[in-house]
Amino acid sequence: MKSLFTHPVRNLAALAGATALAGPVLGAPLRYTVSAAEGNGLLGSSLVALSDLDADGIPDFAAGDPGYDSGALADSGQVLVISGGDGSILFELTGTPAAGQAFGKSLAALDANGDGTLDIAVGANGGAGAVWIYSGADGSVLQTITAASPGAGSSFGAALANAGDQNGDGTADLFVGAPGAAALTGSVLVVSGADGSLIRSLTPLVAGGEFGASLASVADLNADGLLDVAVGSPGQLAGNGSVQLIRSSDGTEAAVFAGTVAGARLGTTIGAVDDRNADGVADLVVGSGSGGSAFVLSGSGLLSLSDLTLATATAAQPVVSGGAIDIDFNGTTELLVGFPGASPLAQVMVVPAPVAPEPAIYEATVAGSGLGTAVTVIPGLGFAVGEPLLNGGAVHVFTVAVDTDGDGVPDIDDHCPNSILDPTVIFGDVDTGVENRVDEDGCSIADLFAALEPESGWKNHGQFVSSAVKLVKRLLRDGTINADEAKALKTGAAHSNIGKPTKPGKPEKPEKPQKPEKPEKPQKPEKPQKPEKPEKPGKPQKPSKPEKPGKPNKG
Repeated sequence: MKSLFTHPVRNLAALAGATALAGPVLGAPLRYTVSAAEGNGLLGSSLVALSDLDADGIPDFAAGDPGYDSGALADSGQVLVISGGDGSILFELTGTPAAGQAFGKSLAALDANGDGTLDIAVGANGGAGAVWIYSGADGSVLQTITAASPGAGSSFGAALANAGDQNGDGTADLFVGAPGAAALTGSVLVVSGADGSLIRSLTPLVAGGEFGASLASVADLNADGLLDVAVGSPGQLAGNGSVQLIRSSDGTEAAVFAGTVAGARLGTTIGAVDDRNADGVADLVVGSGSGGSAFVLSGSGLLSLSDLTLATATAAQPVVSGGAIDIDFNGTTELLVGFPGASPLAQVMVVPAPVAPEPAIYEATVAGSGLGTAVTVIPGLGFAVGEPLLNGGAVHVFTVAVDTDGDGVPDIDDHCPNSILDPTVIFGDVDTGVENRVDEDGCSIADLFAALEPESGWKNHGQFVSSAVKLVKRLLRDGTINADEAKALKTGAAHSNIGKPTKPGKPEKPEKPQKPEKPEKPQKPEKPQKPEKPEKPGKPQKPSKPEKPGKPNKG
């Protein structure tokens, strides 16, 4: 095992020795191509995005070659860990070389040792099958997992997916597909990322379905705190195929989507995408092994959201899910779908949302190259496309990155992400008339002059002129500017006001204070009203005299 970052850089050319891909109507520019070297046979058969391992600010990725010949050991397999920035090889992984083991058949990323850096899981499904986990930090072997295999012919390691923490030890675990187990009935093994031990087995009730041929981790379906898994079974229903949502805790089925096209082998590939139906759960793109069948399915219940079936596809034309990415920065993501068996030329489609009748297409120029056998999104960089049948294989990387300042250089490569983009170079109050060109690093000529200024500012005009003249000489010497432009820049610097003290302007005359308004005279208080005289009490009436009693009647 060669140590990380000391391996010599493999010779790369943008398209040297590789097919030139036709440019799509809607697409991203090709950044570079990693071509096959000696021993490669199927480079680009599998892909996975990783962390920024070489600390250049750009995420890295891994590419599998299960057809790599390790000396006389045919199809032993190899995985290249590649710098996303420039395509250089950071390190090579080969497992324990053995003929026919197909190391690199599948790949997954997980933090198996809890160091915060994504590690690399590699599946080798030949023989009894095996899975290796490598440290993303230094490329060392963390685990070699063989004991969990169901045995010879099980194709253990044919598919991998990050299972999250399934056993509560604080590190991520793995879903491992073994579609050949139990006479092609298949199985999915939940394996500890920390020590490689078997946590549990998920097995189907249907025989012969190749359960576990493809895998994608999905949201926690039953609120038990564990990620669940979408499992492809392309052999089910007499080869129509199906996809199931499986609860990882007990292996029970939460939902199923059954293929209806005879022999399409739906579920040969599965890829997670973003939430397409706004239900708060990430969704899936499910591909087939033949006939071009493909669907966008709800991650919560496998309801069909879109039909991506390639109408003109014939038998043996698989469909590969490559994830989703916003290529045109319009706020919605586009789906990446590979059609490596498309005739006459393999292709990768960029499918807008909602599905448009004419998606953009990347098309190979060499028949039978397998372009699109593997497609993956590399967040913060763009996406990678495998072309494994092209002279030992190849991987093409396309940049999908924001250009914040609009200088034509993506932010991930821009040394001056907030460029001065005036049409000409201006020094203070002088327009030099020199075209303000941007170099390959994203820095304009004006940026270079602006960078001369000390943090404390220019001490005087002479300091600026001296620094500017030195830069002009360097730019002239390296061919950035010509002699006439050099003269114009020197003259402009000399006549500019940069560094000159600013003459204080005449102080403005203070405004005359306004005369205070005279206070209003206080109003005289109203005279209090005289109280009314009380009425004199009336004289008391004399009491009336009592009546004299009458004389009694005589009897």
